[in-house]
Amino acid sequence: MQWDDKHEVLRDPIAQSWRRASQNGLNPGSVINEGPQTPIDPHSRLVRAARPVLDAVTDQLLGERFSILLANRDSVIVDRRLGQSQLGARLDTIFAVPGFRYDEDRTGTNSLATVFEIGQGIAVDGREHFLEILKDLSCYGHPIIHPVTKRLEGVLDITCFASDSTSLMMPLLARAAHDVELRLLAGSPTSQQRILAAFQARSARVRAPLIALGNGLTLANDAATQLFTPELQRTVRELHAEHGASIETELRLESGEQRELKVHCTVVPGTDGALLVEVRDGDRTRPAIPRRGAPGLVMEKTVERLRALQSPVLIRGEQGSGRSHLAKRLAGDRPTRILDPRELSDSETSGFHKGFRSVSDELIIIEDIDLLDSWTARRLGRHLDEAEGWFVMTCGPDDNLGREHLGISSRCLERIDLPPLRHRRDEIGVIAREVVRDLQPQAWLSSETLHVLERHRWPGNVAELVSVLRHAVAQCAKGAIGVQALPQRYRTAPSRRRFTPMEQAEIDTIMRALADCLGNKVHAAAALGIGRTTLYRRMNALGIQG
Repeated sequence: MQWDDKHEVLRDPIAQSWRRASQNGLNPGSVINEGPQTPIDPHSRLVRAARPVLDAVTDQLLGERFSILLANRDSVIVDRRLGQSQLGARLDTIFAVPGFRYDEDRTGTNSLATVFEIGQGIAVDGREHFLEILKDLSCYGHPIIHPVTKRLEGVLDITCFASDSTSLMMPLLARAAHDVELRLLAGSPTSQQRILAAFQARSARVRAPLIALGNGLTLANDAATQLFTPELQRTVRELHAEHGASIETELRLESGEQRELKVHCTVVPGTDGALLVEVRDGDRTRPAIPRRGAPGLVMEKTVERLRALQSPVLIRGEQGSGRSHLAKRLAGDRPTRILDPRELSDSETSGFHKGFRSVSDELIIIEDIDLLDSWTARRLGRHLDEAEGWFVMTCGPDDNLGREHLGISSRCLERIDLPPLRHRRDEIGVIAREVVRDLQPQAWLSSETLHVLERHRWPGNVAELVSVLRHAVAQCAKGAIGVQALPQRYRTAPSRRRFTPMEQAEIDTIMRALADCLGNKVHAAAALGIGRTTLYRRMNALGIQG
């Protein structure tokens, strides 16, 4: 830790940057002088990949006092977008303009120059800038890493006046940088894309040392970094040249220790002899780890994992959010038995206990444990301690659970938080189409009807949506289902206050994080890089219920 001139504690990366600035001969009163202008290539790979991404982000920030800066790998600004001209005039005074080089030697601590030094994203807020001339600004920077070469291609930055600072810019910026990286990948030679795809697919399955060689690339996982010395890589290439195909052989590792390695070399199809090289030392395969992606994909991977694990599961969510449906999905082809402990009286103790004795391939579903009275909850807990087989419980949010209910839920080491439908707006159309298809294959929803449904908040969640669609199908059993087929109060899309582009960007960022984290606000706040209290405050301010 270090203190600035106002005796405020500086974060470690900021303090280290201040030290570098001082060592470079800068002082807080230094000014940023105009340097030589570097010609910009508008057709460079980075500029071409970033252009549509910057266009989209600019649309979101139009009219707001935010700017977007893109710097190349030499820390030269190559593109600048503005939400308002007022901020542009301020940036001109500090030469944050295309063609100017922003490095710590000349500009001190800021989210362009400092990202180049530390190689990771950072926010620099107001007084954290080393130079006084920058302290009325806040900025957020994120590196752009080429997915294939792993080389730093540039930095993406959002800058605003310090009074307009919001921590939710960081996840928005990180997503934009990731989009640029994907476009860089799409612009890479096809052979390099194939090598990367083969490497990622195999590394998701093995812990063993793994390396990809060829076509100007060398990719390695952590286990291979120390093992595959240049000498060993050269030996592998020579073996491949000799055999000309995929081979499995044994090599002697000379560096550090004397031992034999069983090395498997596979030619990557569609490349000019690129190799995927794996050290096989026993069975090191592992299940693929679900990666963050679309909420539906995340949930499907979770279901597959829990189905294989067969550990007790607790499914939490609001009434009608699909808890029972998800519990049945967990069963797959396995038979299920649904138990409602509320229906069991004291005289049925023996039958109650027997209900938890199941055959090995049966799934027991215990619904609505949060609605149990204290006596039944304690009794259920005792029987669960002696339960046989696989069981899943459902309940409402944690706020509804008393001490006895928490005692029951603690038996479940695996948990799924189902977000309410209002946090899954991008799924409403998909769910509605599937429901109508199941109810009446000869009917479908018109685009106008879908638009109206997607704008409702659905306090009753999926159950409410299904009820509305049942009514609509009863009114229109064939062809396009128009708005008039909906119940009266669902025919008009509810009006909402108009959000500024900045507010809408915040809403989209929060909603996406909530969906990715399956409604868990603690995890969503962590993913956004903000505190839980800040998340609650912004949700209330923006009218995001949950």
